[in-house]
Amino acid sequence: MNSPNPDKVSTLTGLIKEYGYEWIGTRLRKIRENQEMSIRDLADKAEVSKNSILRAEQGLPTHLATLTVICRSLKARPKTLLELEMDAAVGMVHKSADTRWYDMATFVNARVSPMLTEQSPDKFEMGMSQIPFCHIQARSESKDFTPCLIILTQPTELRSHRGDEYVMVLEGEITLEVGEEIIPMAQYEAAMFKASEFHRYVPKGEKPARLISFVFAPFRDVKNSSRPPARKIKK
Repeated sequence: MNSPNPDKVSTLTGLIKEYGYEWIGTRLRKIRENQEMSIRDLADKAEVSKNSILRAEQGLPTHLATLTVICRSLKARPKTLLELEMDAAVGMVHKSADTRWYDMATFVNARVSPMLTEQSPDKFEMGMSQIPFCHIQARSESKDFTPCLIILTQPTELRSHRGDEYVMVLEGEITLEVGEEIIPMAQYEAAMFKASEFHRYVPKGEKPARLISFVFAPFRDVKNSSRPPARKIKK
């Protein structure tokens, strides 16, 4: 960002003219989240509607009076908005050199779990004793979700853990079992479910299925650099 003219940006009106509503909205949302304040909390404190907060944070044109009370409630002066350090547009990038394959059935975390001897996914075959999977390096700074790739060479054990899980089939076909539900899934089909229910993936066909899975668990232990602790039972 170019150095601003102090005379132009010393007021909220000046910031709107210089950078626009979207620039202000992203910073207001960042400040609110840094203060661990919900949209409802901010709306109550500023005595405006939740919709007004949403419009402001989304960068939609908002009455100056509304923006003023929002900023006041957040103790955000024009100088605060200018000096706020924003997250980089690109957080992390997963390259092929970052890929490390582990056995899903025995994985604890990357520090203590051994990598598979074979690291070429083209050589993973149905019926092999391991279920290859790798963590994707591109994660959010808040570490509130864990993405991974799974090559389904055999059925996984029944397991449960906290959070929600989203899965998409990239190649092949599988059956997703969640509680009492059995859901057939083909290529490019996806599902999201409560991971606290015991669940497992079962491959169908003669070749391993390939999945991408995201576990959303805001309260996970980020020190482990792994999926949330799971309870397992064998079916």
